Amino acid sequence: MAVNLLDLIGREIGDDAISAVASAIGESSGVTKLAMGSLMPAILGGLMGKVSTAQGASDLLKLAEQSGLDGSRFGNMASAASALGGVPALLKLGAPLLPAIFGTRQNSVTDWLSFAAGLNRNAASSLLSIGAPFVLNWILKHLRTGGNYNAAELGNLLGSQSSFLRGVAPAGLGQVLGIDLGDAGRAAAAVPAAARGSSLWTWLLPLIALLLLSWLWRGRRQEEPVATTPEPQAPPAEVAPATSPAPVFVLRGLPNGVKLNVPQNGIESQLIAFIEDPNRPVDRTTWFSFDRLEFETASAALMPSSQEQLKNIADILSAYPQVEIKIGGYTDSLGDDAENMKLSQDRATNTMNALVQLGVAPARMAAEGYGEQFPVASNDTEEGRRRNRRIDLRVTTK
Repeated sequence: MAVNLLDLIGREIGDDAISAVASAIGESSGVTKLAMGSLMPAILGGLMGKVSTAQGASDLLKLAEQSGLDGSRFGNMASAASALGGVPALLKLGAPLLPAIFGTRQNSVTDWLSFAAGLNRNAASSLLSIGAPFVLNWILKHLRTGGNYNAAELGNLLGSQSSFLRGVAPAGLGQVLGIDLGDAGRAAAAVPAAARGSSLWTWLLPLIALLLLSWLWRGRRQEEPVATTPEPQAPPAEVAPATSPAPVFVLRGLPNGVKLNVPQNGIESQLIAFIEDPNRPVDRTTWFSFDRLEFETASAALMPSSQEQLKNIADILSAYPQVEIKIGGYTDSLGDDAENMKLSQDRATNTMNALVQLGVAPARMAAEGYGEQFPVASNDTEEGRRRNRRIDLRVTTK
């Protein structure tokens, strides 16, 4: 008989853990506890989608083991935070897992959780990062207990959860994840019991919810810094596309034995290829754009969702100790020129400092802000301005 993972996982989340998590994301314990009702189905649904193929299940198991999540690291959520040195450490561990679990749907899932749980987007992103390693480790712990610890059994276990998840899936989750969760998961909004007798509310509430979701999504797109590429000396030699199909994640091996699970055509893959190619010399025009860095609106503060890509870049620099880099910050043309210059410098500096915190020697890096200079798209459109807000990286020594 299939086990209900959501029910079992829910028993592992006590009040002490809720309090610690609430403090870490800046929300009340009551709001955080309610948010767990949307968080856990979202993570489980994302894992179900990931293991829908044999290769996906194998990749997930490898990634979990590389992250030290083999089922033996910790038990309930309170012990998880304790074993790792606090909720912030759990958050840091989980950030790199989210792109692997949700792929290109990560931002949509974050927006959905923010709306469904009544959290600000930053708190929703942090909550996903905190929950992902706990859920994945607990599932692998359950798998070990059953005696069949392999990718096939992981796929079978998660595949058996459809009926359980379908019964409790919060409104809209199925659509966001791209999986069939029945009417409960496809509904745009849950209709309150008192309103179910009214045909007006039956269609009006879902419509209002869809409009709100659309508004939240547009707002996020306007705020999020993006990547593409250039610098002062000449037109960029390499530019990451502003829009692209859903990325294919692949494992990239590094000389020191570390394996990264990264987009096939993302900055990490491009950077590794450039460093390893003896026929591609260092120059002043070849820049690579970060494609998964996010900052707080009109701020240089990096969001937790940026940790995954920053850690990948730090791992690459660790594997190639001779490589030195320069980080460039750019803005769109809106606002005061001096403020834009300062914001671009602060963002470039904070990106460099984040890499220092991940173990990269400061002497190997430089950071410079260029403000609204060197746009890669027209500032006359929202999409063009979005592309011009970016952080780029150039190899200066290899």
